[in-house]
Amino acid sequence: MDPESPVSPVDFLALTIWAFIIVSAIGMGRLLGARKLQRDRLRTQWERNEQKQRDRLASNLHDSVVSSLTSVVMRAESLTLVPLKDVDLPGELEEIADDARVSMIQVRELIRVLKADTIQIPPQLHPRTESIQQTITRLREAGFIVTSSFSLNRNNIPEESGNALVRVLPEIGTNIIKHAAPGSEITVDAHIRGKGLVFNVENRITPERLSISRPYLSSGQGLESIAKTIRAAGGCFTAGEESGMWLTRIELPS
Repeated sequence: MDPESPVSPVDFLALTIWAFIIVSAIGMGRLLGARKLQRDRLRTQWERNEQKQRDRLASNLHDSVVSSLTSVVMRAESLTLVPLKDVDLPGELEEIADDARVSMIQVRELIRVLKADTIQIPPQLHPRTESIQQTITRLREAGFIVTSSFSLNRNNIPEESGNALVRVLPEIGTNIIKHAAPGSEITVDAHIRGKGLVFNVENRITPERLSISRPYLSSGQGLESIAKTIRAAGGCFTAGEESGMWLTRIELPS
């Protein structure tokens, strides 16, 4: 050992050991921190996926189970508004029973989904779809006078736009049945304008109809669900009251 050296071999060894310990501690801390960050990211991603699945399930329930039950309620209530002599009572009751059967099947599927470890939405709970003509027929069966004007070529409508439209039509029809003036006239218009598909519906509403408190018929998700579906397909959706008329407008790429 050099007596003039400021650091002895023992001191150098101790410094080396301490340096190794410190560097190891820093490295271990960074490793643990990185693993924790990764776990947090995975947990956040899992929670987001879980929430998306739950939102999707809630949306599908609104468009399937709620839609079927709404039909049951509206058909049953309509029987109290007209003289029985003017109604095909057996036929109406059979259609109400059919809607109720569909609802029962959907509720059973819902229970099965909620009991499962992972959320997998079965076909029975997929949103109901409806063509423009089917919507018009349903409105006429509900006692409305429907004037329609549409001429669409399926070859000019992208699949995504077509799927979005047939998915929201049941909700649009149900909203009209719930809130339009009974027996009033409804105008349905669908056409291609420029590079877009334009779908318009006009129906008369009455203050009495809107003022009736029937929270069991409204989940508050109808218009929001329609808007979300149309936006996802690259389109736009507007709906609102104007001079006693409810105007619904959908624009989709064509």
